[in-house]
Amino acid sequence: MIHTIRRFDTAGFPYGVRVTVTADQIPMMAESIEFICANFRPKRIQVEPAYQIGRWSNAPSAETEGFITGYREAQERASRYGREICFSGARVGALTNHFCGITQDSFALSPDGNVSACYEVFSEDNRWSNVFFYGKHDSVRGGYQFDLKRLSHLRKQAVQHRDYCQGCFAKWTCAGDCYHKSLTINDSLEFAVTDRCHVIRKLTKDQILERIARSGGLFWHELTQTSPVEASGKEMLI
Repeated sequence: MIHTIRRFDTAGFPYGVRVTVTADQIPMMAESIEFICANFRPKRIQVEPAYQIGRWSNAPSAETEGFITGYREAQERASRYGREICFSGARVGALTNHFCGITQDSFALSPDGNVSACYEVFSEDNRWSNVFFYGKHDSVRGGYQFDLKRLSHLRKQAVQHRDYCQGCFAKWTCAGDCYHKSLTINDSLEFAVTDRCHVIRKLTKDQILERIARSGGLFWHELTQTSPVEASGKEMLI
């Protein structure tokens, strides 16, 4: 992997690095980011706590105060190299009602040719396939058949429709976070709070305060840009 990344750097190829942090690795987060910044030139460094799903479902949560502290230290280390790290749920500078494409027009084909709105739900055997799979190929007439009821449910996951999010100051940047993660953690079709919500609020507030300080300490105003999640397709993410 290191050999490949160095070849990317030599060629000037744009790429990003994703760092997934497990609970036991939180104390090493800052050192890991410093190693990346000191040795490589990624366009983007995304840092995320490991989701408690799949093979990590019974592991200790990394969505903790410790992660917030480690993230802040990692950001400080990155700034010494003129870099910033990012976290998908805290994206001040974006103004959006959708976290990802499930509330819009995501069209992902499974190996069997069926249509899913979520890239993480790529198999009909997935526990939540009946939520995210909304289309199938029509072998008789050609084209696709779509379940409009399922599509309507997915559209309603935009943040303005979520009761829990209405009083949250981060709702138009977080945009309701990952619906698949919420389903898996809370075992409910209705969105409910997760530990990640606390992480998002803390890191979003950090971004707001940093921008206010950078603007002179009184107020901050900035035109919105494409969100990090939407922009992620512009580079290879390792």
